[in-house]
Amino acid sequence: MKALLGFFFVAFFLPSLAWSYPQFIGHGYTTCLTCHYSPTGGGALNDYGRALFAVEIAQKPFWMSKASDEKLSENSGFLGPVKLPFWIRPGIKYRRLFLQVNPGSKGTSAKADYPMQLDLNLNVFFNRNLTSGIIATLAHLHRPQYAYPNKPISSDMEDFAMREYFYRQGLPNGDWISVGFMDKPFGLKHVDHTSYNRTTLPLAQNDQVHGIQYSFYRKKHEAHVMLYGGNMHLPGTDQHPGVSALYEFQPIEKIRYGASALVQDGGSGAENIYGISSHLKLGLNDHSSWLAELGSKYQTEWSPYLLSIFSYNLIRGLYLEPGLQVSQNKLTTDGSISTRPSLGVVYFPFQRLE
Repeated sequence: MKALLGFFFVAFFLPSLAWSYPQFIGHGYTTCLTCHYSPTGGGALNDYGRALFAVEIAQKPFWMSKASDEKLSENSGFLGPVKLPFWIRPGIKYRRLFLQVNPGSKGTSAKADYPMQLDLNLNVFFNRNLTSGIIATLAHLHRPQYAYPNKPISSDMEDFAMREYFYRQGLPNGDWISVGFMDKPFGLKHVDHTSYNRTTLPLAQNDQVHGIQYSFYRKKHEAHVMLYGGNMHLPGTDQHPGVSALYEFQPIEKIRYGASALVQDGGSGAENIYGISSHLKLGLNDHSSWLAELGSKYQTEWSPYLLSIFSYNLIRGLYLEPGLQVSQNKLTTDGSISTRPSLGVVYFPFQRLE
């Protein structure tokens, strides 16, 4: 069998959008709200998150190789050192995939170039401490058919879809309420939206729903509960209402245990979808980490999955990430098992480039 050789994957940040990176627990950051506007991570980075990326995560840019951490932080904004009014935080994120299959082979070598993502983000706030605001992300769709189960804004704007839009309100006790179109809180939310722990259950890139979420924060405890009516952009039979919850406990620094549960309408007379999982986020020495999740979907059959990802920090900005994913379509002797080992390198040469 001829080998399928790797790919070159570039993500360009300008500058405030990011996937969720739970492996940064190795740097001591355990809760998504530290760096993101969304309580469960993903989407836009806040001011602190951008500054942290510039100072701790990414390498220093070659044109600022002798800059102090303070200088890097000051230049981490959307327009570099230019300060924007408190009430607005824009962002844009672009990803493109360059792929070559069987390089050097006669007759079977092929190259491909895929625009993967173009998200435009706009955050608008109603007070200076940013506890009240609207978070919104508009996605340009290179192939609108791949937006399913989400859908384009309209027939006149079939190249665009809303990735998220929600109102968030901070409460005096440190908790948050979010209302709108969001991801469901469940399990480990990380960069690979095709992983088994995101696709076994409806938790992938386009599975956002309209709902209300309460986020609970205490010193060693964090919980998120969402009651949702499904994706209201779709016809009623395709909306799939449900409830999803996530809980994490931090016994000591850099260790978090968690559990998740989900119940969702199966639609069109089908049985409900149930999901359960437990996960671990473990920060290791030298900014490295290990993430693991064990879970299952149930809809007439149990469909378990396992995810394990190490993130080894080689030098500042460079991470080696071996991983293993295992899933089984049904928990019986005739159930088929899929195994997906992986080995990747993630490199941040400077804050806006991955």
